[in-house]
Amino acid sequence: ERGGNCDPHVTDRILDALGPSVAITSSSVANPSTITTATHKFVAADTVTIAGHAGSTPSINGDQVATPTGGTTFTIPVNVTGGGTGGTAVLSPTTLGLVRL
Repeated sequence: ERGGNCDPHVTDRILDALGPSVAITSSSVANPSTITTATHKFVAADTVTIAGHAGSTPSINGDQVATPTGGTTFTIPVNVTGGGTGGTAVLSPTTLGLVRL
């Protein structure tokens, strides 16, 4: 719902968490590592869940705190010494203070 007592900003963030994941193109060798994706809607300090990413050392799969650096990039506070490719990222429900949706 978008009317009455609903806060559209909160509603949009919940829809982002429930929405489709974003395809990851690559993770850079860096600290913090830069993640290149399709267009994303992440904002500073969002927790994102990365899944299916292959090849990076260490693995970046799991929950990570994102810092957007552009419309198709964000960094995560991981010292990646071997870059990877593929996988997806999605807004974690924990970002919204929800344990489970």
